[in-house]
Amino acid sequence: MKFFTLILLFLWTSTTLASDPLPTKHPGLRHLRETCYLPESFDQETFDSLWMVWPTELRNAASKMTREKRHLATMERYGLVADPESDEVKPYGYIVDPQGGWHMTCLTCHQGAVEGKLIPGVANQQFDLQSLTEDVATVKLFQGKLKRMGDIGALAFPMGSSSGTTNAVMFGVAFVAQRDADLRNISPRPVHYVHHDMDAPAWWHYGKKSGIYIDGFSPKYHRVLMQFSLVPTNSREQIYEWEPDFVEIEEYLESLTTPKYPGEIDPQLAQRGAAVFNEHCATCHGTYQTAYSDDKDSYPNRMVPIEEIGTDRVRYDSIGPEHREWIRDSWLSEYGKQRVTLDPPGYVAPPLDGIWASAPYFHNGSIPTLKDVLNPEHRPVVWNRTNNAYDHEKIGLMSETLEAVPRDVTDKVARRRYFDTRLPGKSNTGHDYPNSLNDEEKRAVLEYLKSL
Repeated sequence: MKFFTLILLFLWTSTTLASDPLPTKHPGLRHLRETCYLPESFDQETFDSLWMVWPTELRNAASKMTREKRHLATMERYGLVADPESDEVKPYGYIVDPQGGWHMTCLTCHQGAVEGKLIPGVANQQFDLQSLTEDVATVKLFQGKLKRMGDIGALAFPMGSSSGTTNAVMFGVAFVAQRDADLRNISPRPVHYVHHDMDAPAWWHYGKKSGIYIDGFSPKYHRVLMQFSLVPTNSREQIYEWEPDFVEIEEYLESLTTPKYPGEIDPQLAQRGAAVFNEHCATCHGTYQTAYSDDKDSYPNRMVPIEEIGTDRVRYDSIGPEHREWIRDSWLSEYGKQRVTLDPPGYVAPPLDGIWASAPYFHNGSIPTLKDVLNPEHRPVVWNRTNNAYDHEKIGLMSETLEAVPRDVTDKVARRRYFDTRLPGKSNTGHDYPNSLNDEEKRAVLEYLKSL
């Protein structure tokens, strides 16, 4: 797709977002939208200059745009979501302070859009933090602003290798390695980092879970949510002061409801799918009250051994017992009062309500559609996301399937929109349970999943 086509698409998307503001004014959401828990990532001058380090064709096109359109083009390039409540071109996931400083928030990764509409709690599946970090560092270098340790450290510490995924698990490991149990800053403890990408989960599932993260090791507790504010520049006293905010932030997560599928559903096919789902899938993923079944909502929080599920195990192997022990023994878990599982045997099967909106699938974001999940033998080895387009037939991201990443794609942002499942941590294998279903049963289950 040509650059100008992308710009027109994003301008249309931004208009759609502006006409559909989020309905909630929950105090927890206000904290996420208005309180800077992280230091400034860059300033407005740096953001305004990012286009100057783009490839020649894009740079030439951007130079002819108005400032507003160039801002939209910049946000589209890095996958930033436009703020639907602002008359100006502003990001939803960053706080821009009165001095023009841009501060990253939880919403940068955890608030996205589907078909151009913000859905509370859906992840941002377009965000390319790695490319943004690299370009910010380059521009700051030219501007003489590359001074913070965070700017330099980010060049060596991976942010994420594919659009829509992040290395956030290792961010947490790095932050707590610089704190004692009371959250005082200390000299960093030696840590073995296993960098890998993760797909941010849907926040409306938070209320159903008994523990958090894909292996469920951590307690579902507001203090644990604060670990990503443990950057060295935040003092222990400041973090303690923010605790009431995170009580309300957790309440916001608990309040989120499942988004309704916006397309058509075949009622008879969905009813057949409900029966197949309850027989083959509900043991792990629970049951759901829908118009196509008489079931009540139930979610078992079932842990599936890693050998049984067979999905990519890099995430499973990436966190050692010393990290889990620190979480257990620290202020974050009330010094052992909150349950921490030190040796989880595998991954927790997630709830599936709202699954239509949470593509791509698997914990590493390796599968673009639900149809691909249900057909293990046909899962694409390499696929390319096509911006905000949604596939209502296969349910998930509209994507292009390839045998390999094209060699002539040299733009780093474009290359990171390709997902190569042969790379470490990116496997799409495992979860072969659908192989026990015939094609008609798979089609029925796919229809039923729209209704959850």
